Amino acid sequence: MTLVGTLRKNKAEISKLFLSGKQSEVFSSIFGCTNDLTLVSYVPARNKAVILSSQCHDDTCMGEEKDHIPKVTMHYNATKSGTDILDKLVREYTCTRSTSSRNLELFLSLIAATCVRTFILWMLKS
Repeated sequence: MTLVGTLRKNKAEISKLFLSGKQSEVFSSIFGCTNDLTLVSYVPARNKAVILSSQCHDDTCMGEEKDHIPKVTMHYNATKSGTDILDKLVREYTCTRSTSSRNLELFLSLIAATCVRTFILWMLKS
């Protein structure tokens, strides 16, 4: 199982070099690699930086020169819709209710996510 996702910029573990989109050119990328993790700072627009973390890519994932987009970013954009769709379906078809108990709130949100996933599996079977 691998992980590809974005990181918020307020994390103390991220180097200042990755956070600054102001000094970097548009469509430029900065890569940081360890044995099992790759950190990419991609600048899609002026004064903006997107920080991605990946376990399934290494330093050879820079992408083609003509498209200027690293492969990590393309992989993240291709696969991120699953979580967004699940969140949307859970909000629309929810079984949760207003409660002051955190445990009950967590339990009901897990039930809602399980129901959506069960419905998807039922649709694939049919």
